[in-house]
Formats: sequence, structure tokens, C-alpha cells
Amino acid sequence: MSTNKAFVHLSTIEYAAAGGIFGWGLWILAWGPGAALSAPAFDALRAMAQPWPPFRVYGAGSVLIGALYAIAIAINGRGMYWTPTVRLLCCLFAILFLANLTAAIARVQPSSTGVYTYGALTVLYTALLCANLNRFSLSVHMIWGRVRDRTS
Repeated sequence: MSTNKAFVHLSTIEYAAAGGIFGWGLWILAWGPGAALSAPAFDALRAMAQPWPPFRVYGAGSVLIGALYAIAIAINGRGMYWTPTVRLLCCLFAILFLANLTAAIARVQPSSTGVYTYGALTVLYTALLCANLNRFSLSVHMIWGRVRDRTS
């Protein structure tokens, strides 16, 4: 957290985003096979998860992405080589998942609030991805420098 009350660190927003995707995964896992992802809007998502139970695939995937994202944020200062890459990949997976979820709902019921909600979350995670691009490029530069030094 920042000492300046009018300023919020990017990591604070990222913790909220990691907690959101983690919580969504727990919610899907707890809701179970009867109700979670059972609406016709999720037919395409269920088909992509076959032969495994879709609620477990998406729930466990979201929990894993959220946990990895939170761990990478917490370690960021001490693991500059790998944590920006994990943060970027977690954001990218969240974007892909939420965009697919938005498209699946929009295909069946375009006026649904789910289209707006998941679309707005997609934009949020896209903004976080863009905010982390500088860290990611610095990390790639540092890794490339080490690889180049070892091969010379």
C-alpha cells in the first residue's frame, strides 16, 4: 500500500484481480456440477473442457491462475526474472478465459448482464497486462543478458 492516501499501488489492484479470479474459481468449484456452467450460454465452454467435468476444469484453472498471480505479486521484488512473466501470463489466461466467457454468453443472450460484467473484467485484466508490459520487457532483457553472458 502507498503512504499517499490518494495513490494506489499497481500491486494492490493486482491483488484484487488475483483474488477475483481465485474467488470465481472457488465459487464455480463450490457451486458444483448441477448448476455451475449449466446454462445454454456455456455450451461452447463445456465442449472445450470435454472429457473432464467443465466446472472442475474452469474452477481449478481459475484457482490456479489466481494463486500463481498472487504469489508472483508477493515475490516480485525478489524474483525479478520470473515473476513478471508469471504475472503477464496469468493476466493473459484471465483475459482469454473472460473473453471466451463473454462471447459464449453474448452468442446466446446478448442483452445479459454477464456480457457487460465479464466484458468489463476482460478490459480490467487487459489494462493490468498493459501495465505489466514494462516489467515483462525488463525481465526478458535481464534473462537474455544472463543467457548471452553464459554462452560467451
